[in-house]
Amino acid sequence: IHFSGESIAEAIFADCRNLVMASEFGLRQPNYSEDTLAEFRLDGSRYVNVELNTKEGILRAARLGLADSHLADVIISPYVHNMASSIFTKQNPGRLFTIFRHPIDRALGMYHYLAKASWDPLYNPALLNMSISEFAKSKYIENNWMTRFLIGKTKGKLTHADMLLAKQILRYKVLVGLYEELDTSMARFQRYRS
Repeated sequence: IHFSGESIAEAIFADCRNLVMASEFGLRQPNYSEDTLAEFRLDGSRYVNVELNTKEGILRAARLGLADSHLADVIISPYVHNMASSIFTKQNPGRLFTIFRHPIDRALGMYHYLAKASWDPLYNPALLNMSISEFAKSKYIENNWMTRFLIGKTKGKLTHADMLLAKQILRYKVLVGLYEELDTSMARFQRYRS
């Protein structure tokens, strides 16, 4: 989940655990090949040359057999349903885990980051002149991002049934870690992975 410690978790996976990741960094591979999966190094970390923050990237990774290749130790993407239905197989199933952060703390982090992170594609200079209160009431605030991604409903009004479905998915399908307990959560993920 964006702004919930994913960059910290990625650094732990890469630097402390020396794991190979498939994430949004795959297109940064030198001499990138559209038709071949390969491991490469970027700033000392190991990645697979896939881009999993877009549906097109997920389809490419599926076509090339990412799960069956066993190249990645950790696969990171916000598109739960696309990943589950395209990437993983009965022979090579995935294990879903995430880090949760209190929604208000997450929104504050997002507000402060997106107002100054000119290097990030999500950078929004309009936030520089906006108070946190104005941001909370603006079109820039997310609308139940986690519920929408869990149930695959990116647009339209959410219902009580949507919320119940998202809770059921979390209860039965996801190993949950907490941002406020990051060390404990990472240790829990490591035990789960083993």
